[in-house]
Amino acid sequence: MVFTTVLTCTLINIGILSIMYLVFRKKLEKAVTASSLVEHVRREIDELVVELNHTTDRNIELIEERIGRLNKLLKDADNRIVVLNRQQERPAVKDTYEDVVRPRPGAERKAEDREPTVKEKVLLLSGQGFDNAVIAGRLGLTLGEVDLIVSLETRRESMR
Repeated sequence: MVFTTVLTCTLINIGILSIMYLVFRKKLEKAVTASSLVEHVRREIDELVVELNHTTDRNIELIEERIGRLNKLLKDADNRIVVLNRQQERPAVKDTYEDVVRPRPGAERKAEDREPTVKEKVLLLSGQGFDNAVIAGRLGLTLGEVDLIVSLETRRESMR
C-alpha cells in the first residue's frame, strides 16, 4: 500500500512536470522564434526613431533661434556701418571760425563788407560740420539758441 501511494505520487509529479515542461517549452519557443525577435527589434527601432525626431526638432529650434540672434546682430552691425559711413562722408572742416568770420589779410572780401549775423555765423559753422555745442561756445551763445537756429533752418530747407 505504501508502494502504491509512492507510485501514485510519483506519477502525479511526473504528470505535473510534463505539463510544466510543455508550458515552458511553448513560452521559450515563442520568445526565441524569428518573428518575435524581428518584432522586438522593430519596436525598439521605432522608439529610437521617435526619440531622434524629438532631438532633431529641438536642435532645429535652437539653430533657428541662434540664426535669429545672428541676423539681429548683423542688422545692428550694418546700421553702425551706415552711421560710420555718414560720419566719414561729412565734409572736413577746413576753416576755423576766425577764418570764416575774419578773413585773412589779403583774402578777397565779399561784395558786402558787413559783419555776418549771428544766424549766418551759426549756419556757416554748422554747415562746416561743427557740433552745436562747439558753435555755442565759440559764439558765446547757449546750446538751446544754436539748436533752435539750426533746427529752424533745417525745417525751412525741408519745406522747400
